[in-house]
Amino acid sequence: MRNTILYLGLFFLVFTLFGQCKDEAPKRLDSKTVYMIDTMMARHFKNLNVELDSICVSQQDSLVAIAMDSIKKVRLREIEAIIKSGLNEPQ
Repeated sequence: MRNTILYLGLFFLVFTLFGQCKDEAPKRLDSKTVYMIDTMMARHFKNLNVELDSICVSQQDSLVAIAMDSIKKVRLREIEAIIKSGLNEPQ
């Protein structure tokens, strides 16, 4: 994973350094191209939002289960402590 990030960073660094050596004026995009790019990005973000929402829901379910287990363990220890202290007292 680190190697992939390192290679991507190196690629973008080299691309940025050598990609800026041209003396060309920036090209203007026509309105159809801009509209197409905006539409594609909107669809992409909509798909990402759906996917991220489903990931959040699945993580939330697992985190709630972990929290419930932790609360149960704490309560069981408290009950055991109460039982032990009640058994040690003279009646």
